[in-house]
Amino acid sequence: MKNIIAYSVSLFSLLILFSCKGQKQAFVVKKDLPEDNLPSPTILASVEDSLQAMILDSLKIHTLIKGSIARTTYELVFYNPHEQQLAGKFFFPKERNQMISRFALEIEGKWREAVVVPAEKGRVAFENTVRKNVDPALVEYASGNIFKAMVFPLPPKGRRRMQISFDERLYSVSAKEFQSLFQFRSLFKEKIPYVLQEVFVEGKAKASMLDHPSIEGLQPIPTGLYGKTEGTNKFVEDFSILQKGDSKEATTIVEEGQGGETWFSALVEAPFNGKQRARPGRVILYWDVSHQGKKRKPKQDLEALTLMLKKSMSKEFELTVHFFDFGIRKSKTYKIAEYEDILPLLEEIKLTPFDGMADFDLLKLRKADYPADKCPDEIWLFSNGQSPFGEEQSGDIPFYSILSAPTHNYPFLNKLSRESGGDLIDIYNEGMAAIESSFMVNKPRLMEIEVVKGKVAELYPRIGTAVQSPFFLQGKLLSDECELLLKFGYEKGEGQYPYKVKATINKAQNLGSGNLLAKQWASSKLSFLMESPRKNKDAILELGMKHKLISPQTPMIVLDRIQDYIDYRIEPPEEWKATYQKAIAYQEKKKKVKLLTHLDELAEEFEARKIWWDTEFKIPDGMYQQEPKTKSRESGASNDDEEDYDTFGVFSGTDDLPPPPPLGVEKKNKANKAIEGGISMAKPKLDAAYFEAFKEQDEKSWDSIYFKQKKDYGRLPAFYLDMADWFYDKGQGATALRIVSNLGVLELSNHELMRILAYRFQQWGKTEQAIILLEQVLDIRGEEPQSYRDLGLAHASIEQYQEAIDWLYEVVRRPWNDRFPEVGVVAAHEINAIIARSEEPLATSEIDERFIADLPCDLRIVMGWDANDVDLDLWVIDPRGEKCYYRHQLTEIGGMISKDFTGGYGPEEFLIKNAMKGRYKIKANYYGDNRQSLNGHATLYVKAILDYGRKGQRSQDIILRLEREKQVLEIGEIVVE
Repeated sequence: MKNIIAYSVSLFSLLILFSCKGQKQAFVVKKDLPEDNLPSPTILASVEDSLQAMILDSLKIHTLIKGSIARTTYELVFYNPHEQQLAGKFFFPKERNQMISRFALEIEGKWREAVVVPAEKGRVAFENTVRKNVDPALVEYASGNIFKAMVFPLPPKGRRRMQISFDERLYSVSAKEFQSLFQFRSLFKEKIPYVLQEVFVEGKAKASMLDHPSIEGLQPIPTGLYGKTEGTNKFVEDFSILQKGDSKEATTIVEEGQGGETWFSALVEAPFNGKQRARPGRVILYWDVSHQGKKRKPKQDLEALTLMLKKSMSKEFELTVHFFDFGIRKSKTYKIAEYEDILPLLEEIKLTPFDGMADFDLLKLRKADYPADKCPDEIWLFSNGQSPFGEEQSGDIPFYSILSAPTHNYPFLNKLSRESGGDLIDIYNEGMAAIESSFMVNKPRLMEIEVVKGKVAELYPRIGTAVQSPFFLQGKLLSDECELLLKFGYEKGEGQYPYKVKATINKAQNLGSGNLLAKQWASSKLSFLMESPRKNKDAILELGMKHKLISPQTPMIVLDRIQDYIDYRIEPPEEWKATYQKAIAYQEKKKKVKLLTHLDELAEEFEARKIWWDTEFKIPDGMYQQEPKTKSRESGASNDDEEDYDTFGVFSGTDDLPPPPPLGVEKKNKANKAIEGGISMAKPKLDAAYFEAFKEQDEKSWDSIYFKQKKDYGRLPAFYLDMADWFYDKGQGATALRIVSNLGVLELSNHELMRILAYRFQQWGKTEQAIILLEQVLDIRGEEPQSYRDLGLAHASIEQYQEAIDWLYEVVRRPWNDRFPEVGVVAAHEINAIIARSEEPLATSEIDERFIADLPCDLRIVMGWDANDVDLDLWVIDPRGEKCYYRHQLTEIGGMISKDFTGGYGPEEFLIKNAMKGRYKIKANYYGDNRQSLNGHATLYVKAILDYGRKGQRSQDIILRLEREKQVLEIGEIVVE
């Protein structure tokens, strides 16, 4: 897609916080978020090699406050002043008490509502619809608390109107005397040509506007209170609304949703404020120095750490610090009895640079991980929690997560804190007040909920959560009335719950209708499920679809035509549902037939491979007769100027292909005899400009030189690949892994970078981590067979053979886009090779028997690459000089190559059943690259195998970064003795 806009919008809700000091509680309003984290919503378009802002033509903001919940809807109209059509992309973080509840795009003068869809369907539908030059829009989860939206098109000299709504839970001071504060903070720093801002407070609670010069006050209307401001060429201003009301009416809300389900939200006042935390004697501090750590606020981190140490230090206090990224970079133990003892640690932190991806599996969080006399009393973590590694971590040592970053993985950090008896300290939003309220005070935990009367289900917060009074209890109400007894304490066990509070929910009181409470409850459940997103993948999908929530498994999409919804089987907005259901019913009748046709066609292709394998190829005498040069591949011109190209067996087109060698009629027994030989692969060229600084420098200075070069080249993926290869070649494997792991954090959810990083991890013995990355790639690109194949082969490499063939059979079973020719045949052969190598019998009953055949080969060479829309060609030149490649797919001695991949990934595969003795040269032709990507040129992955599909299978692989198109690379060779 050409002329892609990158438009960045950061939408921050203003968070109203409170702290506890004794019996008194007061609001602490966050007023000073850094400017670089609060830009105006802006669309930036790539126009003539520069980024230019589109014009925000008008803005309408509507805020609805319903008890303790607020929904704010933005309607934005952007004007494109240019003569060309543009597309847009923007990223924005979501605060933990906020969720996206609605997205809509104006199409032909009408609002087209976004619908929630499974992630793979949404992505495929969006990308394919853009290619048709019609109007899709997509809002999806990126990572942590980051979301992104894409809109297409912005018409030339035209306007595009969109709406997005955010729901948020308001914070309250008291349940006995209901008070809640809503504060709106403007995201818009410039005057806007037209602004309309409306505020509606529903219900009988008293509400007053605290500060807004344009809205003088809220006026009563039959259903509540209403205020408005409107004007041209004006600023959008901040305002606050304080609500007060009767506790019986305002603190408990019951809402009947669609499908007859009833939801409730009760504000619970508990008679406690926590107890003073005991000073720890020994603490483990994990300091995240990964590349993502740069997003934290260093001044806040150091201030918080200093304060925590001051509150903890004593003559007996011992602090062990682990600086970690993909490994433990360094560790040191400090005795801290007075303030001066803190200073060396603070200086060490300031001098330690950020690099690599964080691996939270390195954290030792359980008492069993330590000798009895070395077990820490507490563990502290300074990190934003963003990493694919460590999802299943849990601990029994009190764990404190200190959060200072606007982008973060709050559910993961909250889980580690909740399960261990510690707490999450949010200094980004609460400032140093969080140290007093969440670190110095041990808050009681919700340990048990006894249902005294009635029926309820799925209550939040979860058991074990540290609570601060007052707090909201949410759940499903399954009876007209229920009475709950909430029990609080500090430890599990009989007699450990000194605080008990009753909560009564009556359906007859304050019953309303709508979906605000249902969505708030679903948002709470989603946050809980996101503590282990891979483990809870199916549950997240089910919840997101039912409650129309954006999640990693459920984006929102808007499509232009009813046919687009039908084509991609996406349930449309209400206006088109009847038409959609009729069309889908008709398609269901044809679905089974289509799948059967796919398997039948693939079985015929696999049968052709079996025929090839059963054929005896006689080895002719002498060298292969080289063919003359011909016209080039596409232009029709002579290729005489392509001197760098190996020209063995080059033909101008299918009409010029020679007839295949005569096929023998003799059949041979399956060749299970091992062959003698060896494999040698080329080494990557490491001659980029950034290596000049390393010349004549000793080993002690290498790391500091790398960090200096990173300042200039750190946005280039090639820099990390090259540097990792250099350090690995020098015997510094741990440093190489740290450096290459940066690929996983350069760009959120970039499947190409994650895929090549997984390949490198496998090559360097980190296959378990590679599998975690490849599982994420599957979530991102489940519509591509390579995602399944990569997972299968990764499991096979560590002898998890059952998992391997299960993943590979998905490649066989599913029909794929025409961009992936013969990939099912390649996967079927790989399944059989794995079955043959397994010492234990594997479950194959689900596999169509037509794809079961033992087909061992002397040689196999397979090539893949990391990028879509890239054309690479595998060339293999046999000992007689005959080149096997996409235009000469069968050699006289029986070498066979698979079909040509011109659209991305591969695999392209060379096989020979009975190899003649001699040298087999391996080359790759980088023919073309049609991507528009900042990732640079493609990266190539080649594996050469001897005795393929036999017990003694041996292999070597290589990963090479390509430098230019029309490049022929010497990959390596296999020698058969």
